[in-house]
Amino acid sequence: MQIIGKNTVLDSEKLYVQMKNSSVTKNFTVADGSVTVDSDYSVIVDIPLDMPEGSYEVTVYNGYGDGSCISKPLKATIGPDLRASWSQYTINIKEDMGASGVKTENATGYFITALEMLAAKGGGTLYLPNGTYCLMHSIVVPENVRIVGEDAEKVYIQYLPLHWNIGELPEYLIAYKQNVSFENFSILASRNGNLFTCFGTGDLKNVYFDNIRYQKWTFTGTPTSAAEGSGTIL
Repeated sequence: MQIIGKNTVLDSEKLYVQMKNSSVTKNFTVADGSVTVDSDYSVIVDIPLDMPEGSYEVTVYNGYGDGSCISKPLKATIGPDLRASWSQYTINIKEDMGASGVKTENATGYFITALEMLAAKGGGTLYLPNGTYCLMHSIVVPENVRIVGEDAEKVYIQYLPLHWNIGELPEYLIAYKQNVSFENFSILASRNGNLFTCFGTGDLKNVYFDNIRYQKWTFTGTPTSAAEGSGTIL
C-alpha cells in the first residue's frame, strides 16, 4: 500500500502507519521493515498476507510532535485477490501460438490473436515464457486478462516503432479498461509517449502491476543515427 501526501515524512525514525478496525489494530514502522520511505511525500507499507480481511481506518504519524498529530483517517479494505475469480484459461504464447521468443521475429500477430481468444473466453492468462517478443503495433488488453511472464529479468516485450512517422509518437503501447493484470516481465521501448493508457471512463477498478520493469528511450535520434537517449528502469 502506498500513501502519498503533504508532510508525510518529517522524522522517519518515529513515523508509523496504523491500520485499525473494531477488532484489529496494527502499527507499521520503518524500524520493523514494514514501511519504506519512498520520498518526503510518500511511504510504502508492506501489509502481511495474513492480515485479516475487512475495512480499516488508515492513519499516518509523520514523526513530528508528541504523537497526537496524526493524519485524517483514510479508508482501506483488505479482501481476497479478485484475480483468483478470473478465468483460469491460459494461452502459452510459444507452445499454443507458435511464437519463438527471438527478438528478430515480429510477435505482434501472436499477441493480438491470443488476446482475441482470451476475450472470447471471458478472460484468462497470456503466459510469456522466457524470451524477447517484438511488437510493432499497440495492443489492447481485454478485461479479466493477465499477462504473466516467466521471469521479469528474462522476459522482454520490445517495441519497434516502425509503423509511426518520424517525429510522431504512438498514443499508447498497451491499452486497457479495467480488470487487467501485468506481471513479471520487462518492456523495452523507444520513440514512445504513453506506455500504458486507460481508455475507460468513470469509476474503473482492478488494474494490477506486479514486478514490471520498464526501460525507454523517448527519442533516439534519426533512424540512421547511433545516438542514445536516457534510459529509465522502473
